[in-house]
Amino acid sequence: MATADLLSLLRTRSGVFVPIFGHLLFQVVLTLYIGYHLRMKHPALGLRLSRYFLLFLIAMLVVGFTMATTMLTNSTPVNLLLFTTFSVLNGILLHMLYYLPADVLRTAAIATVCTFAAMFVVGWGLVAKGVHLGRLNLFLCVGAISFAVSSALYVILQPGHKVRYALASFGVLLFACFVLAQTADIINDRAYDDRPVAGAFQYYLSLFDLFQMFIHLANNDN
Repeated sequence: MATADLLSLLRTRSGVFVPIFGHLLFQVVLTLYIGYHLRMKHPALGLRLSRYFLLFLIAMLVVGFTMATTMLTNSTPVNLLLFTTFSVLNGILLHMLYYLPADVLRTAAIATVCTFAAMFVVGWGLVAKGVHLGRLNLFLCVGAISFAVSSALYVILQPGHKVRYALASFGVLLFACFVLAQTADIINDRAYDDRPVAGAFQYYLSLFDLFQMFIHLANNDN
């Protein structure tokens, strides 16, 4: 019965994810392209931009907050403009933050893609079984606040590698659950049918948050 429910759900809702993943792929490639070229092809330009790190960070936070709070009411062109601006700023910041060995970046990228794919599939399965994720949303809210506070304390106190490892592990669990909840929301909420950029933006945030957590785990000894 569960298989039949899943197949029926796939027939009716899978088409919603085609434009969502199209936008997601474009923005991820854009971010990585900018970060790679600033680091490898134009290091002098990257160095000049690094002087304005705080300015870029504030700009990205403002654009991200605007997008997050208005994405289900904005038109698609407005969402796309905000999302693209956010992706460009994120690419600039990633170039500044991660001068890491290739094997660390590769391990983090593989772990991120596998985790994202697994939670996406689990999300479909839970919705097909009729599982309600109300309690998960509460965990995400409390978890996000706890993670933000813990991260701030870590930056201030610098307690050591074991605490960083524990914090990154919690971050992986938290952002993996965000992918799960976002998948269920997109399946159940018809508002995303006409606003694929909004769904892509949510996935984008979770994807790069996971990537950063896996970088901390893969680079924990350095």
